[in-house]
Amino acid sequence: MKFKEIKFHHVFKAANFYFVVVIFVITLVFYSHFIPQQQNLNPTITVIEYQWLPKILQDTKNSLVKAEQKIQNFNTGKLLNVSLTALIPQTHDFKNDSTFVKVPDNKYFYEANWDNHLDARWGLKNLTHEKIKISLTETIKAFSKFSNKQGLRFWICHGTLLSWYWNKKIFPWDFDIDIQISWEDLNLISKHNQTFLEDRFFIDVNPWSKFRYHQQHNVIDARIIDKTTGCYIDITVIAKTTLSSGLIHDKSNPPHYYEFEELFPLHETELEGVKVWRPNFAILSLANEYGVTSFEQDYFNKYKFIPEYQEWVYIG
Repeated sequence: MKFKEIKFHHVFKAANFYFVVVIFVITLVFYSHFIPQQQNLNPTITVIEYQWLPKILQDTKNSLVKAEQKIQNFNTGKLLNVSLTALIPQTHDFKNDSTFVKVPDNKYFYEANWDNHLDARWGLKNLTHEKIKISLTETIKAFSKFSNKQGLRFWICHGTLLSWYWNKKIFPWDFDIDIQISWEDLNLISKHNQTFLEDRFFIDVNPWSKFRYHQQHNVIDARIIDKTTGCYIDITVIAKTTLSSGLIHDKSNPPHYYEFEELFPLHETELEGVKVWRPNFAILSLANEYGVTSFEQDYFNKYKFIPEYQEWVYIG
């Protein structure tokens, strides 16, 4: 009888042990599933989450708020509303489109063999960073003037938006300018396709821009090219498509998805002293694309940002 009691006692202890192990495993699975989602920015933060980030993201929230406060001094106070009324099919009837000219390998824009940031037709060799920056500044100045006259809405994005965040200028190591426009304004630009602004800046619309599904070689929908250097502005279209689930997006792979409130209304600001527009939640867009460290990383590509001068200085 005593032997049986001892045996039952051992079984009871073993049962307790396995019960504790099961509870521990369940707890571990729970935390491994939920906590990482709160500690990083993937998937991307939405506008609502940005306003009410959980306490576990307090440091991230503080970085975003600090960055947001910084750019308030960059605005002129003018806002611009953009309506995206059209729902664009992701495919297009190219066969019956007389305006479409298909190229053999389905690639429209070609870059110079020696530099993939220069147009193949006009790209110059041995361009200095200073000459590139001057060319880009003059190109965006001409395009801004054209857009203002035509009522065209555009906004800076991607690397150009990040460079603007630091000092409202183009990164000294950058080779192009990135802007976005709506589908509706692409049709406006298309009316001036294959023409020059001020006899120098060529408007070139990619015929594959009508195809809103991702294409490996035709992500860029249009370019404004300085024929004196080959430098250009990359233009990508933001649109609502039949498969976008209410979000608006471009043709990148994977696409950049945006909530409407993340982009609009646009805020007027300056880039290199030129009037441009920036997204409504610019800091949110940058955090989603580059991470919050992009607001603090003051050394890149052998350049150091000097706050006293508000300039990126080459230090080798």
